[in-house]
Amino acid sequence: MAQIIGSGGGGGKGGGGGGRTPTTEADSLDSKSYASVLDLISEGEIEGVKDGSLQNVFLNNTPIENSDGTYNFQNVQYGFREGTTDQTIIGSGTDEPKSFDITQSTVQAAESLPAEVVNNTGYWKKEYNFSAGVFIKKTISDVVQYFECTTDGGSSGESEPSWNTTVGGTTSDGDLVWTCLASDPNTVGVVRTVSTSSASVNVIFVVIKIPALQHIEDDGDIVGTSVKIKIQLQITEGGVTSGWVDQIINTGGETDADKKIDTITGRTGDEYKKQYSVDLPLSYTEAKIKVIRLTDNSSDLTRVQNQTYWDFFTKVTWGTRTYPNCALVGLRIDAQQFSSIPTRAYLVRGTKIRIPSIVVGGTEQVTVDQTTGAIIYPQNGVWSGTFQAAVWCADPAWCLWDLLTSQRYGLGDHVLTPSEKSSFDGNAERLSKFDFFAASKYCSALNTRSSGTTNDYHATTGKHGISDGFGGFEPRFSCNVYIQGRAEAFDLINSMAAIFMGMPYWSSGSLAVTQDKPQSSSYLFTLANITSEGFNYSGSSQRTRATVVVVKYFDKNLRSFAYEKVSAEDEIINKYGAITKNIEAFACTSRSQAKRVAKWLLYTEENETEVVTFTCSLEAGVVVRPGQVIDIADPLKAGLRRGGRITASSTAQITVDGTAGVDTDLPQDSGSYSSGYVRTIHVLLPDGTVESRAVNNIQGNIIVPQQAFSVAPNVNSVWVLETSGGTSAENLQTTQWRVVSVEEQDELEYKVSALSYNASKYANVEAGETLTTRDFSNLNEIPAAPTGPLTIIQQLYKQADQVKAKIVFSWKTVLGVSKYEVRWRKANGSWRVYTQLGNNDEIPDITAGSFEFKIYSLNATGVPSSTALHAYYSATGKSTPPSDIANFAYSIDSSIGIVFTWDKLVAVYPSFNDLDVVGYEIRTTDANWGLSNNAYYNPTTPVAGENLIARVTANSYNLGFISLGSQGYYIKAYDSQDVYSTNSSSLNIAVGVPNTPSPSISFEGSNVVITWEQVSTVGKYAISHYEVSKDANFGTILEKLDTTVYKREVDFIGSQNFYVRAVDIGGNVSEGAIVSITNIAADEYGLEAAYSSGTSVDLKWNAKDGSTPTFSYELGHGPANQGTFADAVGKQQVKGTTLSFIVDWTTDRRFFIRAIDAQGNYGDAEHVDLSFTTPGGVSSVTTTFKSDSDALLKSEIEISWNAATRGSLNIEEYEIRKNLGNTTSFAAATVIATIKALVITTEVDWEGVQKFWIVAKDINGNYGVPISTTATVTHPGQVSKFNQEVIDNNVLLNWGEAASNLPILYYNIKKQTNPNLPLDTITNFGSRGSEIGTKQGLFTTVFETIGGTYTYWIAAVDSANNTGTPKSVSATVNQPPDYVLRTNLDSTFNNQSFAGGGSTTVSKTNAFAESDTLYVNVDTGRQYQEHFIGTGSANSPQFPNWNSYEVAVGGQRAYGLPSATSGSYQEILDYGAVLAGTKAIGTMTAIHEAGSTTITPSISTSLDSTNWTDYPGSVTTSGDNSYSTFGTNFRYVKFNYAFGSSGNDDLLKITGFNMRLEAKQKTDSGNGLVQTERTATYTQSGTEIVITQANHGYTLGDGIALNFTSGRSTDGQGFYKISNIQSTSIFKVNQYLSTGNVWTTISSANNTGNVTLDHGGGTVLPSIEFVDIAAIIVTPSGTSARIAIYDFLDAPNPKAFKVLLYNTSGTKVGDGTGTNFSWTARGN
Repeated sequence: MAQIIGSGGGGGKGGGGGGRTPTTEADSLDSKSYASVLDLISEGEIEGVKDGSLQNVFLNNTPIENSDGTYNFQNVQYGFREGTTDQTIIGSGTDEPKSFDITQSTVQAAESLPAEVVNNTGYWKKEYNFSAGVFIKKTISDVVQYFECTTDGGSSGESEPSWNTTVGGTTSDGDLVWTCLASDPNTVGVVRTVSTSSASVNVIFVVIKIPALQHIEDDGDIVGTSVKIKIQLQITEGGVTSGWVDQIINTGGETDADKKIDTITGRTGDEYKKQYSVDLPLSYTEAKIKVIRLTDNSSDLTRVQNQTYWDFFTKVTWGTRTYPNCALVGLRIDAQQFSSIPTRAYLVRGTKIRIPSIVVGGTEQVTVDQTTGAIIYPQNGVWSGTFQAAVWCADPAWCLWDLLTSQRYGLGDHVLTPSEKSSFDGNAERLSKFDFFAASKYCSALNTRSSGTTNDYHATTGKHGISDGFGGFEPRFSCNVYIQGRAEAFDLINSMAAIFMGMPYWSSGSLAVTQDKPQSSSYLFTLANITSEGFNYSGSSQRTRATVVVVKYFDKNLRSFAYEKVSAEDEIINKYGAITKNIEAFACTSRSQAKRVAKWLLYTEENETEVVTFTCSLEAGVVVRPGQVIDIADPLKAGLRRGGRITASSTAQITVDGTAGVDTDLPQDSGSYSSGYVRTIHVLLPDGTVESRAVNNIQGNIIVPQQAFSVAPNVNSVWVLETSGGTSAENLQTTQWRVVSVEEQDELEYKVSALSYNASKYANVEAGETLTTRDFSNLNEIPAAPTGPLTIIQQLYKQADQVKAKIVFSWKTVLGVSKYEVRWRKANGSWRVYTQLGNNDEIPDITAGSFEFKIYSLNATGVPSSTALHAYYSATGKSTPPSDIANFAYSIDSSIGIVFTWDKLVAVYPSFNDLDVVGYEIRTTDANWGLSNNAYYNPTTPVAGENLIARVTANSYNLGFISLGSQGYYIKAYDSQDVYSTNSSSLNIAVGVPNTPSPSISFEGSNVVITWEQVSTVGKYAISHYEVSKDANFGTILEKLDTTVYKREVDFIGSQNFYVRAVDIGGNVSEGAIVSITNIAADEYGLEAAYSSGTSVDLKWNAKDGSTPTFSYELGHGPANQGTFADAVGKQQVKGTTLSFIVDWTTDRRFFIRAIDAQGNYGDAEHVDLSFTTPGGVSSVTTTFKSDSDALLKSEIEISWNAATRGSLNIEEYEIRKNLGNTTSFAAATVIATIKALVITTEVDWEGVQKFWIVAKDINGNYGVPISTTATVTHPGQVSKFNQEVIDNNVLLNWGEAASNLPILYYNIKKQTNPNLPLDTITNFGSRGSEIGTKQGLFTTVFETIGGTYTYWIAAVDSANNTGTPKSVSATVNQPPDYVLRTNLDSTFNNQSFAGGGSTTVSKTNAFAESDTLYVNVDTGRQYQEHFIGTGSANSPQFPNWNSYEVAVGGQRAYGLPSATSGSYQEILDYGAVLAGTKAIGTMTAIHEAGSTTITPSISTSLDSTNWTDYPGSVTTSGDNSYSTFGTNFRYVKFNYAFGSSGNDDLLKITGFNMRLEAKQKTDSGNGLVQTERTATYTQSGTEIVITQANHGYTLGDGIALNFTSGRSTDGQGFYKISNIQSTSIFKVNQYLSTGNVWTTISSANNTGNVTLDHGGGTVLPSIEFVDIAAIIVTPSGTSARIAIYDFLDAPNPKAFKVLLYNTSGTKVGDGTGTNFSWTARGN
């Protein structure tokens, strides 16, 4: 790992200290990991994710991007491929994730790099190991100089050298040499190379590591800092090396230069890593990457921590798999936002399919609505049958076409012809494409109307489709389905067709599609063109039909299935009950479409229940197709024959078979047809189509259409006549049916089955319009009586200049009726009876009287209707009065006075009653009409009965002027017989007082001004003058004015009323008009209050004058929403427009203001309410687990947050509380700190979920909104790897780190002891297996003494002592070399024998064995029979054996208590032979069944089972324990355990005891020197002996055999160890080998004398601590023939032996220097 550093200074901000506590800025840098996911969406090519927007990509059902452009997930990269044949790999596009299908290798500082390199700024440090290539910068005499270390390693000196500043000059510095450079070594950086062999590498991931990034300022605050770096690339290709090129590493940079420099900014106290991507060219022979740090290094690493390292780089080769024809989405997401790989969902526009092409003027007219996927067809567009390129759409008809023609995923291999398969252009001759075209247009069309017609476009909105129920429009049918698996073709085709109410069928060699949609009739059937069997009708039971339909569909907004329920009308459900049918709307994602499906099914269940079948001839059978609508005119249903064969025809008329009025019923015409109902003739044309025309005229059997037929029908073709729009008797229509099937029968006949059809059902289902039914039967119809009213009127008419009267009467015609019987009489006289053709008649020259009428309908046989149209009429003859006068009115003319006008009476059809009016009469009272009263009215002195004003013939009259007051006037018309109008018309004329003025008032300076407009004098007298007063009664008149303006000085305070009235020339006065004005000090100050400063309320207002200037303002405050100014407190008067109140309240507050003028008058009081708010909640609370410096002991959690929004007052501090669990309230939580910072660190001391609360407090101590967060301490995960390697009988285990949000304290390793009991869970890991040990590193070894396969388990333990998920590995160990297993025996706790002649003998005290289990501390001297043989009662329970559990105490107590306080167990193993050095091991497995028992182990060995050598162990309470010792020369081993307890309530249950004898032999070897025995002198002082011998030839640590021949009385001869070599002639010894083979310090003495060296041979000291040596081999070396023997005392724990050399003559020999023998010792 190379550190990237700079040079130069660090430093911090100046300033002094103080009493404040330093703060630490929140950790703002976190290394991030990313997860990459590649999803296969579907078969391609598809349109793609809707709008290409991340708003339609969902992670865990949450959109990545919101509609407002914000993101729910950060750092997301996205790539999409449509599924084309030649698509590129994901990752080749800009900002696409590039981690799919890659090969990568990581280089961890594999190349030789300097340990520390700088680019611009380094610094000199004393006694520091600099490397070659390191640069530093020095400022010498104000000149910046650069020096390069040219020594490959070494330490700088103790003090800084004097620098040689000559360019190229050198400076010596300790072990180093520095060379002065000419300029800044700017190009220096850490360089690593991608070699030629790596030419397939496409990109390099460069990982930069910063151990810490922070700056400690002078005041102790720890804040963030920054480091700038750049990365350069140099390419060599074909022997040509390019220059270094800066790479883009900061895509967020604004300029190109910014993008090539990355600034890492923030603060972190722990390690931070960041990865950069460097793209390599397609071809190169060598690529070099350089990382350059642009930031100066700090000269004080304790203050500024910003060291920068190139940690490693990864060579990446992109894969080449493009997954052709597969639509893909690649995502790269920030892993820290998810606990696992999130679920993904995509709203996509799916497979592109071919749709019709209609090109007009070079422009494609067929398009796709990008919102709904509906195809938009042009108005009246004609399709030639060609297709355009594949596009996305949701049209179900063309989706089915695509499925039928696709050779990849559909039926193309079966449907297409060979030529179509080789070159598919969208056409398929085996499919009826125009059927699909017609179905497609209907799928996209507008709502169906009641007429059965359709329109595929909204002319007003420009939208296609029908209402979606939410104010928008949608296609009638859409296909939105994700087909993910294979399906039967028949089933899938029908499912797809069902989407658009389609029905596929095979016809004439091709697959056709019919659709249930509105259409006109395709064929006519009567009894004339079917077989003699006629029509056969059948239906279904009403009680089996659904009345409630529940439709399941996929709601794409919820991204889950939803249900839409539609019920029949209440009366149907009440009658038949709720019969529910559940269906699934295939490919439906629209709620309204699902609703239409439900309504469609309900309609079908309720209405389309009748089926007709019949057999027809070839001519009809080959024309009729399934899905077509046919008309049937069945006389058996209709009751009349109105259909048959044509006997003669032209385009203008046809003649039909049968005889009119005999076997056909044709509604005839008499002259011009004018009936109120509609007659329609339907005919079959020569091409087999049906043509319909409205009937103009029927005469006999000849029918004349209003519009000529397009061609003349063939003779013998079929005709049908319908009548509609009339009464039940008049109406007679065909029945309509939709053909379901056409089956060929024998003898060229076809059987047709059809279902009842109603054209209005479409508008009913889709638009809720009312269903209409057809009136198809008139069976047993009696002629209806003419319907009322019988219209009877009297008319006046002139005959020979005479005016006469007549009666005219008429009635409505009845369908099928042409004659009527008329009866009338006058004054109950005789009836006049006659037959009338037509529906009207008249009686001339009548006189006044009463007339009675009866009208009967007559059918063709003359049978009258059962009832008659009956009426009476009272005729007036010529005595009918003139009409009343209308619009009698008057107007006032200023010059001639009052003028009367009225409407002139004229004779009007139909009565002509005013034919003989001759004049008009006007009077002042409604009485005394006529020429008998000719007295005229005198308005001055009226006289009773004198009321005539005038008699005139015109329709106007000038009355002239009248006096004031009110007078009524009346008018009537009179005729030649002096008959007057029945009612007079009247009006009232009142000449009134003048109109009231409408004054307005205002202040003008110190005056008040009143103005008004001149009042209207229309219909009034002229105005003389105006009067003004303060008195409503005008008792005192202020002034009389000819003008309309009045002005006077203000002489009042407060409100003042003024009154104005008009006076006309006659002295009449109007009402007084009031106008008011108020003289106030001021109002509407615009008072505003705000907690602007955070410590007080700041008030401001506008300066406001009333009618007089304001002098000052008074303010106060009180509780909000209540009180007046009188209740206010804290009142103050100010002359300005601002004021502040110190806040001493915690609730909402009301503030008051009022103005005061110079006279002390108060203005209106105004107030404003101000809400008092406490601080808001903190936001962005994050928790981060951190390790402290002692990471193995504890961990910390850092909680940080964004500042809370300030309430009314400033935030003073934050209070932090906590409590264990996730449901604890804030009030119940415990306060752990109150701080001013936005981050806190606290120790992690819990397991599970810990809830923390953070709440802001303002300066008055008011709490804000508590915000909680939780931190969960989870168990560590599995180790990332767990590998084994077996060497000899050592199992080497290594593992990777386990994931954990707390530091890992250690790893616990256990061995599985039972193959059927894995340690696979945390619980099983704790309760099973045997302990191997704990390890803080990532490696350990296990020594196995027995060959076999072992399973090892490992689990991490974190700093909170939580055990993680175990992971296992198995290893096979062969029998170890040099290892001897003497025996491995499991005790039965009884005497036993084992293979090889061995046996064991058991003895025990206070112990009880049962079923291979030993219980100790059992009082075996007591009887427990009463516990095991009871009555079964509560007081005398029964137990099957003595160690049963007592239920009364919860099954926790074995029935072996009370216990003894001591016990023992001894098992002597007789091996059967004497053993040399052997290890004896006793392993116990036990549990404390009750209480606690101490265990003291001991092992003893013996040759004869009498004399024992003891090896006692230590006391333990662990039930699972093992104790061992090594013995030599023994046959018997005694395993002894002493048990102790207290309180008589302890019971130990031993479930296993293993005895093992084993030996592991080791080999030691070396070379040695045998010298001849020599006599030397020695001196002893204390415990050290100094020996003098010239050229002694020994080395430190050698052993030597000494024999002291004089001077020493103790220690004698034996082995000694050389402790010091002073020279070639002097050495020292201080230890000798005492009895028992123990190195012992020489006894202290002071002696001198002689000593024999190498007494008895050369000495060998094995380096291995042997317990027993089994064999020794010595071999002489050199060229001389010699014999080597050894001298060895076979005793336990040998430490030394001697070697002697003899020549062939048997003489002992030796050498002075070197070695002359080699040796090998083998033992235990």
